[in-house]
Amino acid sequence: MAVPSGSVYLDNLVVETGMIMEASLNEVHRFWSPVLERHFYTINESEKETLTTQFKDVWTYEGVVYHAFATNTDPDTRPVYRFWSAKLSSHFYTVNESEKDWLIAEYAHVWTFEGVAFYAYPPGGQPIGALPVYRFWSPTKNAHFYTVSESERKNLLTNFSSLWTDEGIAWYAIE
Repeated sequence: MAVPSGSVYLDNLVVETGMIMEASLNEVHRFWSPVLERHFYTINESEKETLTTQFKDVWTYEGVVYHAFATNTDPDTRPVYRFWSAKLSSHFYTVNESEKDWLIAEYAHVWTFEGVAFYAYPPGGQPIGALPVYRFWSPTKNAHFYTVSESERKNLLTNFSSLWTDEGIAWYAIE
C-alpha cells in the first residue's frame, strides 16, 4: 500500500508517506527428502502443493522457515536466484549477481538456471529485525543447506563441522 502523502492509521501502526511491505510477504516453505538427502525451499504455493500431495513419498514438509517477497515490491530487496543440478540432484540459491553470472557462464553443464525464486535483502541492505539466512556447503553431500535457525547453525558448527562448511550469510529474510 503506497502512502504518497499524509498519514494512515492501521491499528497501532502509523505510516507517514512511504510503503507498508508486510502485506506483500509470502511464506518460504522448506522440505526435506530422505530419499535425496536434500532440502528444498519454495515460495510457490503450487510447488508446495505438488510436493505435499504427489511426491509425499520423496519430500517431507518441514513448514514455513521465513518470509520473503514474491515480486520486487521493496526496492531494497534483490532477487534470490534458483539453480537446479540434475548431476547433483540439488538446488542452489544465491542473491549474489556475480555468482549467478559465473555459474551460468562457467557451470552451465552442472547448473541449470531456473530464474528468480523470491526477493530478499542482501547482506548490508537488510532492515532492522531481518533474520540472517546462513548458507552451508557439504562437499561430502554435494549440497548446500540454508537456515535462519540459530540452533541449527550452532549444531552444524559444533557437531558437524567436518561435514558442513559455513559460507556465511546468504541473504536476510523476515520472520
